[in-house]
Amino acid sequence: MKKEFIILLFCLIFNCIPSDVISQTKKGFTITGHITDLKSGSKLYILIKSFGKIDTISSCIAKQNTFTFKNIQLPVHPEFYLICIKTEFVENLQLFLDQKDNVAIFGALKEWPNVKITGSNLHDDFIAAKAIRKKLMTETFATKFPAMTAPPDTILAYSRASIAAVMDQMPNSIYLPAMLATWTYTTGKFIPPIAMKKLFYERLSELQKNSHYGKILSKQIEQKLNNNF
Repeated sequence: MKKEFIILLFCLIFNCIPSDVISQTKKGFTITGHITDLKSGSKLYILIKSFGKIDTISSCIAKQNTFTFKNIQLPVHPEFYLICIKTEFVENLQLFLDQKDNVAIFGALKEWPNVKITGSNLHDDFIAAKAIRKKLMTETFATKFPAMTAPPDTILAYSRASIAAVMDQMPNSIYLPAMLATWTYTTGKFIPPIAMKKLFYERLSELQKNSHYGKILSKQIEQKLNNNF
């Protein structure tokens, strides 16, 4: 009788928990795709490139033009995800995702990687920020990057200017913390002064600072400052 009472009590407590709270405890995110002309049996991989090394973090097999990746875990550091279709000679699809995203990809194989992506505000902001940075490069810095051999000072100036431009044009972007966090090593040629990164961090809103990547950025700055003393 006592055992039955405990089981009943547990069920009542569980049923009182809002479904959104339960869903928040689930880890990882999901990516589903419907790509016309994608052959059944095609193998797809999610790759992540970090510090010059490419790792495979998940794979799936397409069936009737569709594929699904489930419960993909975020990396420790903000990174691009690359979706690779092994059986097709096409470019990898770039994604920049958040921890609760459920992403849907639509289009035709001939359009890959320029397909429609929905379900991720972070990825939308990443694309918008990428366009801002590209425009800045074209209009201001193109002549200073002959064959990508510009000195570190010029690279640093461009990076600083591009971050400032994104902040000015997208002040509430949830991509900004991730952009600042990746600033440590994306060029592979220099490490920006931590004081400069901290100044940009201080311009973020509380919502941005408390985001998944905002917390990573805060920890990154704190560790770097502590190591300097």
